[in-house]
Amino acid sequence: MSEHKDDRIRRTKEIVWARDGYRCQYRNERGLQCCNNGPLTLAHRIGKGHTVSVQTKWNGEFNEDRDIRFIENRVMHHPLNLVTCCTDLNHNDSFNIGFNPGAVRERLYAIHEQLQQSGVIK
Repeated sequence: MSEHKDDRIRRTKEIVWARDGYRCQYRNERGLQCCNNGPLTLAHRIGKGHTVSVQTKWNGEFNEDRDIRFIENRVMHHPLNLVTCCTDLNHNDSFNIGFNPGAVRERLYAIHEQLQQSGVIK
C-alpha cells in the first residue's frame, strides 16, 4: 500500500525540521543564523517554479526519462531540496538557488545519489 500524500508531507517536514534544529535557517549578511521567528514551514532550495527545467536537466544529466510527477515528488520535495524557514517571504526567497546553474547541478547530484542509496532509483 502506498503512503498517503499528507503523511509523506508531514514526515518530510519532521525530517527537515529535526535536521535543522526546529529553527529558520535564514542567515544574515555575516552568515550568522539570526531568525527565531515562527511558525515554521519549508522553503525549496530549487524553487518550485523551476520544476520543468529541473526535469530537463535531470533527464539529461542522468540519462533518465523521469516524468514531471517523479520530479515534483522525489526531487523538488526531497529533504536535500528543502530547508526549515519561518513564514517571512524574504527569508524564504533567500534560500532559492534556482538561478545558479552550478548550485542546481550540485544539488541534483546529491539528491540523485541519495535516491540511489535508498533504492528509489538504480
